[in-house]
Amino acid sequence: MRISVLGPVILLSGGAILTSSPAFAQLSGKPMFAPLGSPRVLGMDRRGPIAVLADFNTDGRADLLVSDTTTVNGADRHQFSVYLNRSGGEFAPAFKSSPVGSRGLDYAALAVGDFNEDGTADVVTSRAFPEGGGAYENMTILIGTPEGRLVRETPWANCINPPATTMALKGRAVAAADVNGDGHLDIISTTTSAQISVVLGDGHGGFGAPILSGIGMTYGALLVGDLNFDGAVDVVTISDSGMSTVAETTIDVNVGRGDGTFGYASTRHVDMRFADVDGVRAGAFLVPMTESGAPDLVLFGESGADEDNGGLYVLSATGGYRFDVVFHETRSEDSSRTQSIVVMDVDGDRDLDIVKIPAPGMGNGEVMINEGLWRFAVRLPFPATDQRIAAAVSTDLAGSSFADLALLAYPVGRSGEAVLSVWRNDSATPCEADVDRDGAVTPADLAAFTQRWVEEIQSNERRFEDLNGDGVVDGADVAAYVRLWFEALSEGC
Repeated sequence: MRISVLGPVILLSGGAILTSSPAFAQLSGKPMFAPLGSPRVLGMDRRGPIAVLADFNTDGRADLLVSDTTTVNGADRHQFSVYLNRSGGEFAPAFKSSPVGSRGLDYAALAVGDFNEDGTADVVTSRAFPEGGGAYENMTILIGTPEGRLVRETPWANCINPPATTMALKGRAVAAADVNGDGHLDIISTTTSAQISVVLGDGHGGFGAPILSGIGMTYGALLVGDLNFDGAVDVVTISDSGMSTVAETTIDVNVGRGDGTFGYASTRHVDMRFADVDGVRAGAFLVPMTESGAPDLVLFGESGADEDNGGLYVLSATGGYRFDVVFHETRSEDSSRTQSIVVMDVDGDRDLDIVKIPAPGMGNGEVMINEGLWRFAVRLPFPATDQRIAAAVSTDLAGSSFADLALLAYPVGRSGEAVLSVWRNDSATPCEADVDRDGAVTPADLAAFTQRWVEEIQSNERRFEDLNGDGVVDGADVAAYVRLWFEALSEGC
């Protein structure tokens, strides 16, 4: 099963779950993130920007793609801007597309994937229908170049019948994955006919006619993953089915048949509003949170009139096709201080944690360390902010192999000044005694150090194990590490 880089609200990752992380538990009270580089003012409109991290110039570093609204002749259009990662938290502007879009409607979603299989990142985004009828192309596909540019803008349709009104917008949620097992990325999206649309990719940047099946709401999020481990891509759609005072979110599950079609499997509701939280997009992630590797659903949304609703939900796909709530923290329990969440591996133990980014003026946020079976006993502070977050995305930006954060935000009370800031994951410099970097100081670290020490003695290299700094790897370094190991056990790192 091949699934593409999917954008700001979708993260596919996983690994073994550790039942405890004593080395990181010692960090309680110390923020695990710190600014990296200088914030960059991008000068964008505040009307719904979307940010995605992907390698757009094939240099092995994650670059930033931002879709932002601009106004042309009184109508809203969207522009794509690519900022290349120059390391150290610095991003340099490389490309800005001409304004694209129509009918004054905003782009609602985008996904990134290598659609023509040339090794560079391409983009697909939903769009409004053109004025005056005609062809009903409601997606735009842009092909990437090795320089970080997006070219060959091609409109494409994800529906068969014309909409009831030209103001209708189909394809409000979009993803990229190989749904028929031919090795080529396809495009999946939702439609106003409440179905899932698939256009099959040919591996050369071209796509077939739309195939409609299953059930999928127009507005919200579309998440993809393999829920039943059969190798076929399944689809979960999230939509706000409540009202301003009534909190209700609908979760629809569609099972992939492996041929580009989906079959409806289940529906459930949770008491939250999958809408903006204090002006920030609600969060949805389909990710494995336990050692089973089965995708769980992590949601964050508003409470409506009842603050005992909303907030943070983790739902497990028990039985494969139905999600049951296994963790819930309401907006009142959170004191309504969180404005956005990111699901990422913070502490490097290969399971996924939750970062709660605070709203302006609400003090510190939280880093919720996953200790297995949906337990978040260790909670560490995330620095306070005076900005409203428009998009939050995560990957290794500092070159440490740990996941960092990139935040696109607006200072309170100022418009047209989007600010990009990068936050370095400070757990990239973990306890020195934790040689195997599993988050705990154990006898396994003694064995790991001894193995590396022997390898360096045999290779006559001095890379890691010259602990006393005398330029020689010898028995004195073993004694130095043993002292360090016992100190870590007794005093913590």
